[in-house]
This record gives sequence, C-alpha cells and structure tokens, in this order.
Amino acid sequence: MKKNIFLKKKKEKKIASERIEYLLELGKKTLKSEPKRAQRYAEIANKIKQKFKIRPKREQKRLICKSCKKLIVPGVNCRVRIKGKTITYYCFECRHFTRLGYKHKND
Repeated sequence: MKKNIFLKKKKEKKIASERIEYLLELGKKTLKSEPKRAQRYAEIANKIKQKFKIRPKREQKRLICKSCKKLIVPGVNCRVRIKGKTITYYCFECRHFTRLGYKHKND
C-alpha cells in the first residue's frame, strides 16, 4: 500500500515539474506581447512549485525574480552583467539585484 502512494506522489511531481517548465516557456514567449499573461504564468508555476515541493532547476531559478516573484527575461525586463566571477541580474520591476558566482571553463 505504501509503495503505491509513493509511486503516485512521484508521478504527480513529475507531471507538476513538466507543467512548470511548460508555463515558464509560455511566459518567456508571451512576455513582450502580453506581459500580464506572462506574469500570470509565472505565478501559476510558482504556486505549483510550492504545492508539490519541487526544487526548480538552475535555469528556472533565474527566470523568476526572488524579490517580486515576477518572470524576468534578460534583455526584456532585466539586465545581466558579467564582471569577474560574478553574474548580476537586475530586475526592472522591483530594482532588485541578484548576484551569482560562476567558474570559468578554463579554471
């Protein structure tokens, strides 16, 4: 009985993560033409992520601002700067900076 419950939850999490990925892709596509709809897609993806306790992938983390929880796409509503070993994302909506470290491939 417990094994069936575990498999069911695992399947639900897989479906939820696929939906999150799809919603974020739709959000990226529609951000320029329909920004409100794109933000709604990001909200829904965030709610699904919280409900099923899914850890987002690295690319998905960078698509949502940590401060205002809105969808950010470089060049559209956020600025990306690379200086030294730091990547800085600047959200135009809430004026929040997110700094991430990275390693060069040569190092």
